[in-house]
Amino acid sequence: MAAILYINKMPESYVPDCFRKAMFIQAYNHFLRPLNGIKMWPKTNHISPLPPLPRRMPGRPKLKRRRDAVERLLTSTGKIGRHGRRMTCTKCKEAGHNSRSCKNEKTDAPLKDCRPPGRPRTNFSSQSSEGSTRGGTGSQMGVIKVM
Repeated sequence: MAAILYINKMPESYVPDCFRKAMFIQAYNHFLRPLNGIKMWPKTNHISPLPPLPRRMPGRPKLKRRRDAVERLLTSTGKIGRHGRRMTCTKCKEAGHNSRSCKNEKTDAPLKDCRPPGRPRTNFSSQSSEGSTRGGTGSQMGVIKVM
């Protein structure tokens, strides 16, 4: 502003016409009256506007599944509750109590079927007179036996 006055020119000469009072009055000369709700809107034969399509927002997607409203109400912390579950004692293997309140003696767990560790071996036996060959060629047919 000081530079403009220093040149001895009027500052109004630098303001465009669109910012002047006359243009403001001309722009707001026609007054739009508000309507009292949707019922007062004028009826037209045009198609009513639709809402915009949903957009996938940027960012990292959620990894958890979206829970139903009923599931969200059941657990406020997001963890599955223990209500309705039968607890089993790890000492005596009986239902209805846990190992902290168990008054019975410890029982051994029933033995499971033990398999040898590792991957089971496969034997290829050939039907030829040469005996068993491992792998064989493409012309030999083999039978797979699993131990």
